[in-house]
Amino acid sequence: MVVLAKAGNNDSENGNISSPPEQNKKLRYPVPVFFIVVTEFCERFAYYGMRAVLTIYMRSILNFSDDLATTIYHVFLFLCYGLPIFGAILADSFVGKYTTVFALSTIFAAGNILLTAASTPPLHLPTVAFSLTGLALMAIGTGGIKPCVVALGGDQFILPHQERQLKQFFSIFVFAVSVGNMLSTVITPVLRSDVQCFNQDCYPLAFGIPAVLMVVAIGIFMAGKPMYKINQPKDNIILRVSQCIIHALSQRRIQKTKHSLEPSNKEHWVDYAHYDGSKFDKQLIQDTKGLLRVLVYYLPVPMFWALYEQLGSRWTLQATRMDGRMGKYTIKPDQMQVANAILMFMFIPIFETVVYPLLRKCNIFKRPLQRMSVGGLLAALSFLIAGVVELRIERSFLPQPTLAETHLNIINTLPCHLTVLAEQQHSTGVEFNGGLLTVEPGSNIILHSITERNVTLSFAPVFNDTLNCFPNSPSTLDPLNAPLNMNLSWSGTFATIPGVVQSIIVTINPSTGRLDHYTLTKPEDIGKSRQGFSKLRVVNLDGLLRKGTGNQTQSQDGFRILNQSKDRSYTLMADSNHGFSSSLEIPPDMYVIIPLEDSFRHSDQFNGSHFPQYLNLEVGGNYMVVLTHDREGQLMEQIMTVVPPNEVNMLWLLPQYLVMAWAEILFIISGMEFSFTEAPTSMKSVLQSCWHLTNAMGNLLVIIAAQNKGQKTQATEFLIFASLMLINTVIFAVMASRYKYVSARDDDVGKESTHNSTLEAKGSKAHNSITPTNSNDAQDTRL
Repeated sequence: MVVLAKAGNNDSENGNISSPPEQNKKLRYPVPVFFIVVTEFCERFAYYGMRAVLTIYMRSILNFSDDLATTIYHVFLFLCYGLPIFGAILADSFVGKYTTVFALSTIFAAGNILLTAASTPPLHLPTVAFSLTGLALMAIGTGGIKPCVVALGGDQFILPHQERQLKQFFSIFVFAVSVGNMLSTVITPVLRSDVQCFNQDCYPLAFGIPAVLMVVAIGIFMAGKPMYKINQPKDNIILRVSQCIIHALSQRRIQKTKHSLEPSNKEHWVDYAHYDGSKFDKQLIQDTKGLLRVLVYYLPVPMFWALYEQLGSRWTLQATRMDGRMGKYTIKPDQMQVANAILMFMFIPIFETVVYPLLRKCNIFKRPLQRMSVGGLLAALSFLIAGVVELRIERSFLPQPTLAETHLNIINTLPCHLTVLAEQQHSTGVEFNGGLLTVEPGSNIILHSITERNVTLSFAPVFNDTLNCFPNSPSTLDPLNAPLNMNLSWSGTFATIPGVVQSIIVTINPSTGRLDHYTLTKPEDIGKSRQGFSKLRVVNLDGLLRKGTGNQTQSQDGFRILNQSKDRSYTLMADSNHGFSSSLEIPPDMYVIIPLEDSFRHSDQFNGSHFPQYLNLEVGGNYMVVLTHDREGQLMEQIMTVVPPNEVNMLWLLPQYLVMAWAEILFIISGMEFSFTEAPTSMKSVLQSCWHLTNAMGNLLVIIAAQNKGQKTQATEFLIFASLMLINTVIFAVMASRYKYVSARDDDVGKESTHNSTLEAKGSKAHNSITPTNSNDAQDTRL
């Protein structure tokens, strides 16, 4: 994550010479800036911490689909990067920077508090409505604050006497933002996942601590008011440029109508703004033309943002489908976003000291637009890598049945191999052996894509394995050729239900001694946990098989799921009249399953020989605990893996994060360098606002894609984005090859300007032009 701090014009830009170092020592360092830095640190901690867990919160607590969660996430970002223009106008033209920061910080804190309250179950608030309202308030707050905080800090310095101190302030400001970003991205997911609140992930704590910090920050910010130097509002350059362009277009239309047959003597349509000797001076018109010349090359930028901003949405959701275990530590899916910030801090100095000098020696990619083109290609490559990783992830996922299909989950609780014959069904993804399926003891197999509404099923033990199931049965029985013994097999027609997964449990009925089966009335859930957890379900087969014998009771058979290492426990209740519990999502770990006291007093067959049972629940696995009988008729548990756990380790995401970090350095920092070296100096603030807007437009592209995903898999969507970015970059490269750099007119001046702007864009060193004249002349940009 890169934070840019930039500034507008100062006396040095106009040729004035700064005071000697002796003068800098005469003025005290302005203490009020530390109040401003603390405010920004807390606001960034709250913002990035909330962003880190937001996608998972919407999917797991608000029960949004992946596509809806992605859409809401990018609508939030769209507002965050579309509203800074209005914040700057409000500060510069109406109420001033201090009032704007205070008011919008209060709105941000109110939104954070509302989001915290919405995530607290005992309050019984309308969770979705309060959450979305809180997000909207936070977007308004952070969007409006963005252009004002650093500008207010810059106002506290007296220039040119404190130019050196102002440079130090920018460095401190950038450092505070970056530290707030990284700390919150690491800490907030831990608060969410490792702390239990109301028997679920602790979102109240994950949202609440940043909210408290923000309230404290507002108090600190207010405490510094008596010391702040507060400038009065004045004209905003964005408004002036907008008015100039609108006036030029209006005059052009009027003059074209009046003199339609006369050739125009205007070199550029913006020149019409001075046609009637209006209030727009020639310098503003000339600078506006230079601005538009640069903005043409902003047109391909939104596609880059569309890819980059998915690190917090699609890439985070991708991480929830992976295995984050590294020895004893488990990486949370929402913690992977910090990899971007860490990689950026690592590689910015490497690019500055090694890569760029090497490219200059090779006389390649020296110009900003050329480096942006390479960055665009790397962004496309990162999504290509993401698509390949996603293809591998999808191999561990079971396909959901369509509305015209049924999946059958055959569960073998027998101590022997089971043969399954399914007649007149079409299935894929299952290996057939002579028309028969073989199910391992204590295992299951899923028949996919059955389209018939009635399927004939036959169950029997595998030949030569019969004695393991029925010790007293004839050893010569062959279920393939001999007439099926009524005790050793079952055959019948099964009515399927389209659009669901139906589970059939094959067992031995303790009352009759025959092979029997039971169909669960509730469809099976073969989806993986949305939080990267494990899913667990209990089936009380003992209670189901006692139905109809007169021995069933109106009781619930309960189990305690205990994590001894973390002192956590969960309870699963299996109703003896329905036979199964609901699915429980719990963090992957080693657990002990113990029957609850008094749960099995109705059964004279229960003894403690098979308890406690140990459960190794892995990331993304979907498990079923079946209560059944052993050969001696004693109750026991069998653990079935319905859906295999996640197979791909989360560290396989690092290549795509690494390539995206390189792309970010080449594309974004070079883009800022191009903007500041090629556009008129007076237009820097306008360019900053337009840069924010390109980010907003990129998020809009993701919103459109998410709402029109249809039946495409996530891997396909990643590959489509990679292709679009590739096409976008080719077009951009063609445009760049035709661009004539303004700085090339004076090579020496151009090199110095490029060097200064690079330092300015990266925020790695103090700025050379640092007198903030309005809220857009000095503002932090989170890239």
